[in-house]
Amino acid sequence: MIKFKSIVHPYAKAIYELAVSHRSFDIWKDMLEYMVKVSNHKEVKRIISSTFFCQQLANFFISICEKKLDRYGKNFIKILAKNKRLILLESIYLEFLLLCNVYNNIVHVTIISAYTLRLNQLKCIEKILKQRLSKNINIECIINKDLIDGFIVKFNDTVIDLSTQFQLKNLLYFLQC
Repeated sequence: MIKFKSIVHPYAKAIYELAVSHRSFDIWKDMLEYMVKVSNHKEVKRIISSTFFCQQLANFFISICEKKLDRYGKNFIKILAKNKRLILLESIYLEFLLLCNVYNNIVHVTIISAYTLRLNQLKCIEKILKQRLSKNINIECIINKDLIDGFIVKFNDTVIDLSTQFQLKNLLYFLQC
């Protein structure tokens, strides 16, 4: 979940609309990814949080990222620095990726399982979700040994828990009633 979504969304939306009009999704993705890497550096983070002069902060950040930024990227940094929002770069980047996924008709699905799922199992899950959602599916797999067996599927605000741990909790609940 992205923190400060109400603050982050307008920036991501503005970049997204600019990317749509200029057909520059990959350029913006690369620029934002690089900006996030720079902003996550320990010393840069310290400077961002301690500098009060917006113009100097923007110039400092642009000087570090200059080779990777076009004029729109530089303007974006100036606006973020002016509004003291450089610290939100990573959240803006993540929100931008979500908007790009919507544009490309892609749903990001996280599958949490007790062990590595076989390729045919993943393809079966992908096929079912693709039919159900009528979208392209991008699957991320995470291993969690606490599940014992089975798996959990998460996408958008939906959670489908098919884990043994969940079934055991339900069984325990019904036995106690």
